[in-house]
Amino acid sequence: MEVVVLRKARNEDLDELYLIDKACFPQHHFSKYFIRLLLEYPSSIAIVALSSNRIVGFTIGVIEEENEGRIYTLGVLPDFRGRGIGRLLLEKLEEELAMLGIEKCCLEVMEGNTPALQLYSKMGYRKVGVIKRYYGNRDGIVMEKALKHLGTV
Repeated sequence: MEVVVLRKARNEDLDELYLIDKACFPQHHFSKYFIRLLLEYPSSIAIVALSSNRIVGFTIGVIEEENEGRIYTLGVLPDFRGRGIGRLLLEKLEEELAMLGIEKCCLEVMEGNTPALQLYSKMGYRKVGVIKRYYGNRDGIVMEKALKHLGTV
């Protein structure tokens, strides 16, 4: 059985994170500069998933308001999908946010991205809105989840 290890992302991971984002979102990936900004942002939480010491997925979330976090990206290399890595990354990010007292997490996902929509729905996210043409010619589905019950008070 494959062992997946999670750890905090580091600045030296930037090139790999950019390539993963580009592989996961070919037409809508972040620039390397923006990923670096997210990694260095004081209230960001960036987590990588490693398999055999290779980064195969990552997620970055940011605390945007006093009690709200936002997931900017979550991606797993195509060859490693379907193994629960996305769920592990999402659970760890939510746990980190909740431990910081964050009560709600939100995200946007492209309409038609069925695997992502299914993952987020299974993890308790609910659709709260639509942003027209958020991804060029595709709408963005806005989803959110209450995290309050996950935190330690």
